[in-house]
Amino acid sequence: MTIGNMCVKPHTRAIKASYYWNIDAMQDAEGTWRYAVNEGGFPRGTVRFSMYSTAIDIGDVLVCVYRSPHPSLLLGLNSGGEYNMRGCEYLAGAALTETMGWVAGRITDIECADHELVIHRDASPVTLVGCGNYTPDIWEEILDMYNAGILQYPWIAGDSYPSA
Repeated sequence: MTIGNMCVKPHTRAIKASYYWNIDAMQDAEGTWRYAVNEGGFPRGTVRFSMYSTAIDIGDVLVCVYRSPHPSLLLGLNSGGEYNMRGCEYLAGAALTETMGWVAGRITDIECADHELVIHRDASPVTLVGCGNYTPDIWEEILDMYNAGILQYPWIAGDSYPSA
């Protein structure tokens, strides 16, 4: 069986977010975009990571891999918001290292084609490393490969990958 990521542009670090709220967007010399919540005022901001997906449907799973000085503050409701990713039910996530993490959510609302990741000020700046959109069946395959140690995190960038 071959599995794939429905995102056409899954490497998001060099793509400026199409929308962000209460966020300063900064690009470094290598072209990588980082997002920091504005000082003062509201303690959270949101970044819409452009999925450029071939399809987005209710029940699909969105995955965001990111760099942050405090990656655990982007997991579940640790962000302090009512949701972790707009239009999604939080499924899972983990801080992989002191500066890398991932989060996954099941799509419950397809009114907006791009979903927003909630960022807490204490977790910023955040660099979106990659994104994924998977059918529920493919997500289970990816999660199995991650849990078996085949994948470093539950995300694949390409349009196809042999499953375990």
